[in-house]
Amino acid sequence: MKKKSAYLVGIKGVAMTSLAVYLVEKGYEVTGSDVEDIFPTDKILKEKNIIIKKGFSANNIDKDYQVMIVTGAHGGRTNIEAQKAKERGIPTYMHGEFLGSLMEGKFGISVAGCHGKTTTSSLIAYLLHKGGFKPSYAIGTAEINGLGPAGHFGGGKIFVAEADEYMTCPNSDPTPRFMWQSPKILVLTNIEYDHPDAFANIEEVKDVYRRFIDKLGSDVVIVACIDNENILKVLSGTNKQVITYGFSPAADFRISHFYFNEGISFMKVLHKKIDLGEYMLQTSGKHNMANSLAGIIVAEQLGMSHEHIRKFLKLFTGCKRRFE
Repeated sequence: MKKKSAYLVGIKGVAMTSLAVYLVEKGYEVTGSDVEDIFPTDKILKEKNIIIKKGFSANNIDKDYQVMIVTGAHGGRTNIEAQKAKERGIPTYMHGEFLGSLMEGKFGISVAGCHGKTTTSSLIAYLLHKGGFKPSYAIGTAEINGLGPAGHFGGGKIFVAEADEYMTCPNSDPTPRFMWQSPKILVLTNIEYDHPDAFANIEEVKDVYRRFIDKLGSDVVIVACIDNENILKVLSGTNKQVITYGFSPAADFRISHFYFNEGISFMKVLHKKIDLGEYMLQTSGKHNMANSLAGIIVAEQLGMSHEHIRKFLKLFTGCKRRFE
């Protein structure tokens, strides 16, 4: 049986490389194109035997691929290779659109917010992998420490992804990227004013988050950090199930005490009035305590015991960053 084939324009970007690895592991023959600059993802793509064509040219589209995926970084649908694919009748998707399609039929876990998406989604993928859930994931970083490439076809029913409020394609489709996703669990880390080319002010940002939440199914569980005032405003009046977390005394899951010791963080967590005990983290900073608590809640929602969560959490050391 002939393998399915996929062509990725701008394949060296971290999110595209994650997607490329996922597709290879799912059985696709993957080809891509990008600029000649050295990227931290070059090693990953080489190890997966993915052919990378130098530069962008209509001549690169020399056969009928089953699918083409395009990133907004190189002109999106206006890229010359996307135009050639259209001429040849090759189904073409923007990255956000295709990522959303992968979640269809799966138990999707989406992590949204202006900061912390990558760390939180990487941690969730790590905990679920260690817990034997066989999750699939495609996350916008080169590698997750302890797991390898940030894209993986796990074979299980769970799919973990970041959910970005930015435009699907700056040149042709202003649809916020997360609108293509329909998760069963949505994590909201924070909402702040970002992407001034897409939003005039914070009110427009909050409005698009409201629209995203409103379109989700009635069975969605929203795991939200209520230390962030904008999240409180966005969730006000929602009829969806919400589990709150943070340092706030009003949070369902609250970090009541914390301290640092030689690069290791410790936090004590209360679930309402129930003491869940202490958790050790190898990621530093209060923001990573909040991110970790989101991961704890998601793992608990899926049935993982706190004994196992505590065991796996202290092994997680983060992910490779863009400029690392």
